Amino acid sequence: MPTAYDRVPPPVTPPVNVRAEENLRRALELVLADVWSWDQATWGWSQAAPGGACRTAYCLAGHVAVHVLGCEPVWTGVTSGGLRYLHWVSFTEPGVDDLPRTWTRDVSEVAAEALDLPEDRADELFSERRSLRRLVELAYHYTDRRVNLLADYQRVVARDPAFAATEAATDAASAATAYGVVARVVAGVGDSWDGAPLEDRLGDDRDWWTDELAARLA
Repeated sequence: MPTAYDRVPPPVTPPVNVRAEENLRRALELVLADVWSWDQATWGWSQAAPGGACRTAYCLAGHVAVHVLGCEPVWTGVTSGGLRYLHWVSFTEPGVDDLPRTWTRDVSEVAAEALDLPEDRADELFSERRSLRRLVELAYHYTDRRVNLLADYQRVVARDPAFAATEAATDAASAATAYGVVARVVAGVGDSWDGAPLEDRLGDDRDWWTDELAARLA
């Protein structure tokens, strides 16, 4: 005999946004193909090099906006060191009566929309504290294992000792921050870190560092 429970509709599973996942995969592939053109600390920077060449680097969001979507970078003025920084990108689309219309928008907004990310996940993925290893693992986690570039990342680290050292240092710094936050929670010392709620500050790393933190705090 049917029960009341049987009449409750099952939860609706959100549809998979294939295009958004491919945007994420492509951006990470571009970074893995040239890790020295990636700098998670800023949306993007450009600097003229001797001989007229130009060096550029982008964070993950910058790669999405500029290289995956094809938006035009809008650089700031040149600093005394010859650096230009990226904050916005522009793109053109058909407007009224098919007349082209150009928009200028924030890099993070454009990238978050292209990856179909809610605000909390966009903040996690675009954080300047992220190592490339963590970005690859977050992509794997966020897409239910469909964007799987873990082996590709391991190959990059294996053939580039300098990059491997940089990654190790970044991960160690992230672990130290997570450890500090959790230690404060365990000790009952306040409920904020640098003015931000502890839960927000720790974010997704709360789960990532659980085993190591538990061992340290035991």
